[in-house]
Amino acid sequence: MNFEAISATAESLGALGVILSVLYLAYEVRSNTRTMRADAGTKSQMEWSRYNLIISEHQDRDTIVRIFDPNEKLDNFSDKERTAITFAFRAFAQQVEAQYFQYKANLLDPEVWEARLTSFSGLVQFPASAEWWADESTLPIYTKSFLDCVESVGRVELSQTTTVGTGTQKIS
Repeated sequence: MNFEAISATAESLGALGVILSVLYLAYEVRSNTRTMRADAGTKSQMEWSRYNLIISEHQDRDTIVRIFDPNEKLDNFSDKERTAITFAFRAFAQQVEAQYFQYKANLLDPEVWEARLTSFSGLVQFPASAEWWADESTLPIYTKSFLDCVESVGRVELSQTTTVGTGTQKIS
């Protein structure tokens, strides 16, 4: 047998093995990325579901829902009510920021992120929640990039009817 022919055949098989390995690795990475994105989307929905359940059972839920009344001002709430609102809304804002980080890492589907960002931006447009956010967003709790992202949305068109709490409110 010719050792040069055997050597050339071995090199060819080795090169083919490397190519197949790279293709398999690319397939696995792509599959893993899809799985991670699906998992991030699922976790996002589960966290929102959990948050809504907590608010629905919260002793101050009527106070928290009142912040979405277009006729309410933050001054209309007692100190105790403003404390409940602050913690409920802070948890909400921090959840949105966590999803912002997932989006930036390309783990959260852009459609899911846009829905969350639009929803958050719209909710902080109600008079009382806008007052709260104006103060809250100055605290060293949120990253500048997240605040810039929220600010970039600007005014959200809220001409549709939305259900908040136990009633339906017209937002405009």
